[in-house]
Amino acid sequence: MHEKPGRHVAASASRGDYLLFYDADAYANRELLYNFLSTVIKRGVGFSLAHSGVYMASRRCYSLTGGLPNLNFAEDFHFWARAFTLCKSSLTQSELRATRRGFTL
Repeated sequence: MHEKPGRHVAASASRGDYLLFYDADAYANRELLYNFLSTVIKRGVGFSLAHSGVYMASRRCYSLTGGLPNLNFAEDFHFWARAFTLCKSSLTQSELRATRRGFTL
């Protein structure tokens, strides 16, 4: 599968261990987004989905999945299916809410 050129270029140019995918039409509360990012990194999760427009993958997970397919629509869903199968992806929305309230998971 071939990646979309823009995302491939961005992933290749990035230097961090994680890639954050944030769709232009997505909205995420700043505090909730920070909590999501810090929890994913702290837990060493390879892939986590905040909601359909915001998700995060480790560089290793992105490589394991082959990146995003070159489709005109829904390329994210194909990537998510491979990421949930191939990468550590244990965080759920309820776990993130519990973490935000200060509960120990």
